[in-house]
Amino acid sequence: MLTLQRPTRPRRALRRWLPEDREPFATLNADPEAMHFFPSLLSREESDLLADWIEPHFAERGFGLWAIEVPGMVPFIGFAGLVVVPFEARFTPAVEVGWRLAHETARCVETCSTE
Repeated sequence: MLTLQRPTRPRRALRRWLPEDREPFATLNADPEAMHFFPSLLSREESDLLADWIEPHFAERGFGLWAIEVPGMVPFIGFAGLVVVPFEARFTPAVEVGWRLAHETARCVETCSTE
């Protein structure tokens, strides 16, 4: 099984998910701006189901969607990573890049990403 190292920079960190990430994750999934290109917003229950799916992906595949934080500033600003596509389509099996960021932290991410 492939295991990827956790990328970390001084101004942002990718880490495994924590129980306290669920509240800001649900807020992110209910934000019309963050979910602009998705078919619908997620309810808290739907958001929690998605969170329940994310962590086992690491155990099964050795990679997944990392929670993103700005250390010492914001404990959860979104997620990014790789996941096996969880549905059937003409192009599956496949791995996709998944990401979602809280729009109010985008400026901070842009600033931090240049370092």
